[in-house]
Amino acid sequence: MPRLISWSFATGGAILLAGTALHPHEHVNGGTLQEQFHAMFSDSHWYPAHVLLLVGLALMTVAVVELARTTPPSLPRRTTRFAALASVIATAAMVLHLVAKLDDAHITAGSNTPLLYTHAAVETVTVPMFGIAFALLAA
Repeated sequence: MPRLISWSFATGGAILLAGTALHPHEHVNGGTLQEQFHAMFSDSHWYPAHVLLLVGLALMTVAVVELARTTPPSLPRRTTRFAALASVIATAAMVLHLVAKLDDAHITAGSNTPLLYTHAAVETVTVPMFGIAFALLAA
């Protein structure tokens, strides 16, 4: 496997894990969904965690797109292409996830939160697709 692919997979995975460890968690027992999001958005780790997640996903995307472009005979071409597509989509969705915090003012004002619900709807599709794609790639 070329060094770029190996380096991007390893570095991206490590950065992704760091972002996951830093990610804020809900802090409101019995709170509404909006209160849970407000608690996470109020955490000072929101942006640093999500920037790390975005960088990690972007590096993983570089690796898997390059892998799909130069698929070795030992890997199924469809699987690597599906993983590349899922990774590109997941990285774009992470940008939306990163900026979802912009709806925090709407939460505290009690008004609509279109960005928050759009990001949640998008991730309902992209997170499982990314997980399935990488599970297939690993298998």
